Amino acid sequence: MHGNVWEWCADSFDAEYYGRSPSVDPQGPVDGTNRVYRGGGWFFTPRFCRAAVRYWSEPNHRNTSIGFRVTAVISIEPPPPAVAPFDAEQSHAH
Repeated sequence: MHGNVWEWCADSFDAEYYGRSPSVDPQGPVDGTNRVYRGGGWFFTPRFCRAAVRYWSEPNHRNTSIGFRVTAVISIEPPPPAVAPFDAEQSHAH
């Protein structure tokens, strides 16, 4: 999902890093004073709305077009169906 807000990344910023980084899955510099954000904001043109577009700022920088994505791991297997009368184990599963 791109284009809602610029998304803060865990990567620190180093202007020289990608010139010397691995070409596959670079992890970003270990430390730095600035953080990377990517993906384009809601009022930017479509060419900015992709993960490859990255900028940086101090971590305490705030505005209406920079945010973060909330994620959660959910189980893909639903609990077994409850059958009346409920026993104690079934009541905790639902």
